[in-house]
Amino acid sequence: MTYCKNLEDGTENLPNSLKDLRMSGTAFKSLPESIWEMKYLEILILKDCTNLRKISEISNQVKCLSEILLSGAEIEELPEAIEGLTLLEYLDLNRCYKIKFLPKNLCELSVLRQLSLCECSSLEELPPLPRGLDELKIMKCERLKSIAELPSSLRFLYANHCRSLETISSPGSPPKPPFRHSLCGYWFADCLKLDEDTRNNVIADRARLLSLSRQDDGKYSHRFMYPGDEIPEWFSYQTDGGNSINIHLPPNWFELPFRFAFCIVFNMFYNEINLLDFTIRYEFNFKTNTSNSDDHLHNYDRITGVGAASIVDLDHVFIVGEALYPRDLSKMFGPNWSSMCSNITEASFRVSSTNQEYDHVDTIKKFGFRFCNAD
Repeated sequence: MTYCKNLEDGTENLPNSLKDLRMSGTAFKSLPESIWEMKYLEILILKDCTNLRKISEISNQVKCLSEILLSGAEIEELPEAIEGLTLLEYLDLNRCYKIKFLPKNLCELSVLRQLSLCECSSLEELPPLPRGLDELKIMKCERLKSIAELPSSLRFLYANHCRSLETISSPGSPPKPPFRHSLCGYWFADCLKLDEDTRNNVIADRARLLSLSRQDDGKYSHRFMYPGDEIPEWFSYQTDGGNSINIHLPPNWFELPFRFAFCIVFNMFYNEINLLDFTIRYEFNFKTNTSNSDDHLHNYDRITGVGAASIVDLDHVFIVGEALYPRDLSKMFGPNWSSMCSNITEASFRVSSTNQEYDHVDTIKKFGFRFCNAD
């Protein structure tokens, strides 16, 4: 029934055994109560239903619903009975421009993993969030001023262009190491009203915690971005104006995944530049001495995207956490990589910024580096 633009009723004739109901682009003004009688329903999709203004009270019969997509609806609120959707994992309210608040009992959705609220331009605050939430998208929520607390489980937070956002009241209870989730990213590009406490004690400290604590799986990758012009103090190597650092490698640095973090302060001086094309290149240069005393340079370089859509002409802090694994060292040094690495005690680390249109973009103002294995 997708995009049947004249369809505005008739769901009472649908079988109660349905598991997947898709009615995007239809003319429903109110979500029929008969939908909540489908006790086997797992997926409900009503995207771009621009006449949809009301969600009927949720029946206790709905036990299996795991996904609800209401993006583009004209609803102003969700029913308080949403807490009864005990298996709900994904809730999409993108572009629900009129929704002003979310139910205070939203935190009772214990298995909710993804909550998407992009371009909810009337939303001013968020209630306490579910403790198990994994991903929160609130990009372009232009009136959003505060977030009550970040769940310790939250791995991905996309808050770019929340230009009224001032505070995150509490960073939440920190996750206890070892972490099972070592891939994460928090994005606050263009959130220029964020207060100092939120920048330094919530975002930057969450980056420090995840970067320096032990991980228990084979993946390690962090990205954090927020407005600011200072490298956090926990970066032990820092430069002011350069983009290269000579570092002393810790003993046996190659025996475990070699975890490190770096941070840059950068400025995008092109208005509305497309940051999907803007990238940061980082590289290690390891120098080895062979038996005949000839120096050989071994290079490892990667590119990472900044990942925001556009940004204004102000400084931002970008923190990256990464790791070198035995497979990476083997590619650089060959089959005898372990014995070669045991003789390497120094390296240089360099960052640079590039853009497809301008090739090299010299926007990096400050730079910091930190080993993460020893903590």
